[in-house]
Amino acid sequence: MLNLDALAQLKELKSQLKSTTPVLSGTVRGSNGKFGFVVQDSGEQFFLPPDEMAKVFPGDLVEFTDTTEPKGKTQAAIDKLMRSDLKTLFGRFIKRGNATFVEPDMPSMNHWVYIPPEANLEAVDNDWVEIEITRHPFPSGKPQGKVIQLLGNIAQKGFERRYGITRFGLSETFPEAALAELAGLNEEKVAAIAADREDLSELPFVTIDGESTQDMDDALYAERSAEGFILHVAIADPAALIAEGSALDNAAKQRANSVYFPDGPLPMLPEAIANGLCSLVPGKKRLCMVVDMHIDNNGAVSDVNFREAVISSHGKLSYNQVSDFIEGDKNALREALQLPVSVLYSASQALNKYRQQHNLVMDERPDYRFVLDENGKGYDSIKCPRNAAQKVVEECMLATNLASTRFMTQQGKGLFIRHNGLRSEKHEDVKRILEEQQIALQTDIASAEGFRQLINAVAAHNSDKPLKRIMLRMLERSEISLTQAPHAGMGFEGYTTFTSPIRKYHDLCVHRIIKAHIGKGVMPQVDETLVSTLQANQLIARQANNLVESWFKCEVLQHKSGETLLGKIVGVNPSGIIVQLDASGIEGMVDLRKTEPRFSFDPLYMTLANEQQAFCLEQEVNVRVSQVDINQRKINFELA
Repeated sequence: MLNLDALAQLKELKSQLKSTTPVLSGTVRGSNGKFGFVVQDSGEQFFLPPDEMAKVFPGDLVEFTDTTEPKGKTQAAIDKLMRSDLKTLFGRFIKRGNATFVEPDMPSMNHWVYIPPEANLEAVDNDWVEIEITRHPFPSGKPQGKVIQLLGNIAQKGFERRYGITRFGLSETFPEAALAELAGLNEEKVAAIAADREDLSELPFVTIDGESTQDMDDALYAERSAEGFILHVAIADPAALIAEGSALDNAAKQRANSVYFPDGPLPMLPEAIANGLCSLVPGKKRLCMVVDMHIDNNGAVSDVNFREAVISSHGKLSYNQVSDFIEGDKNALREALQLPVSVLYSASQALNKYRQQHNLVMDERPDYRFVLDENGKGYDSIKCPRNAAQKVVEECMLATNLASTRFMTQQGKGLFIRHNGLRSEKHEDVKRILEEQQIALQTDIASAEGFRQLINAVAAHNSDKPLKRIMLRMLERSEISLTQAPHAGMGFEGYTTFTSPIRKYHDLCVHRIIKAHIGKGVMPQVDETLVSTLQANQLIARQANNLVESWFKCEVLQHKSGETLLGKIVGVNPSGIIVQLDASGIEGMVDLRKTEPRFSFDPLYMTLANEQQAFCLEQEVNVRVSQVDINQRKINFELA
């Protein structure tokens, strides 16, 4: 046993060691396990073992000591909490005996938060709640909170939507100031503005949408010319009713775009505008921005003109109606619309011909639609292949967006969408693949034209590997830009979107910019602040939609347990493969980590292989549903 002098010496030695050990700082990053990391500004990271990770939250700024031992992991011990920005969180209320906790709805945070009995707001087991953190886990490792909002449970009708909206700070209602402005908008206001515009209501414009669509923001009319066609695209004009900086405008900017949840849309604009005053409903005079484009027989666009006008839709046509007519069913459309739709179809074919020759046309992928049961839960997900009518509309919308891009570029001010193509860190991988596959390509793969040539080259190359799909997995995300720049993903030298101002705030801004350029309005405030706001709010809307859909997907597959289902591999990583089911479009993970013989992962070609079998992107496989975790919103498959 150590005597008192020896203990004092040991204590002094430890104190000296601590005083000479450099104190480091960094940000905590969680993981899917109970461990984590501290990441310094330089990018260097230190492992946080479970007992240390239990003391902090992801995102915390901490001081720590490097406790790495010789030949050991680079790991850290938390010395001090410098800042924690996590004040509230969402999660599932759990009762264990007499104790109650909240399991955070954060993939990177795996320790529960204790909720004292007096702070549970009468939540019951499996309720989803929002809590406020009342005690940080540092240094005890015992976080504590109180429930501040009850959100219901997964069995309730409409819960998924309600949770997604609340979780991401969205709202079903509009601010009172916006509703007060809305009260001053009516058909008389529309008619008063229309009186000063060119009236095109006699032209047989038609809308082509899904059967249930109510917010119709584009109408089409085409006529033949000596050189080919004149395409007229009428886009709803909410900018005529909504002033920049108004309460309605600010509400729309906050929402960024309409969100189409499985159980109904969360509109960017109030329904009275989106489905009423601005929707291009048949037989009603509506304010529009009309784009006139001359198209030759080869699909080249010239002589573009933008104008404010009034149209009246001559028909609310569905995709199925128009597709049936194109495929030969003359009874699908009334006689007065047959010739205009026929010309419109021919014009779209010319546009597609040009795009096939000069731009990048990706493989078509089907859409999917959820079917809900009487309780509002996911019952099925149905494949909806794109038909001929959807392709007509797509070509017309692309042509209009490109015309808007060129016009704003010529005028020197605009709002654009850029796509840089391949991620810069993947350029060397691409070059290595081209060399190994013996594909001779003398081009700059970082340019839009170079990327187009790359995709066409690998698509034409005879290989046992899905080269095109591998390349597409290496792409950057598109982003909003104040300057015209290439959109590599579509092979365009520049791109924007103009055709959905009811549904997208970006498009509403583009309308205002073009109006200013043609002398019909004041140039809006378009700067980096707007770009940052739009991109952040678009991301929030996308995350909310993804969360809600993930719950419906879990509900659908709960009905498919035990069935053998055909799917295609859409992702490969060291742990296994991600399979998308052909019939429903739902994705799930096949974990191959414990499979013998062990699989080897090739990150270049994205394959997993052992002595007996191999898996790669685009490969068809049969799977069964092995686990659906409704609370974690996770789906696991097993090979059938």
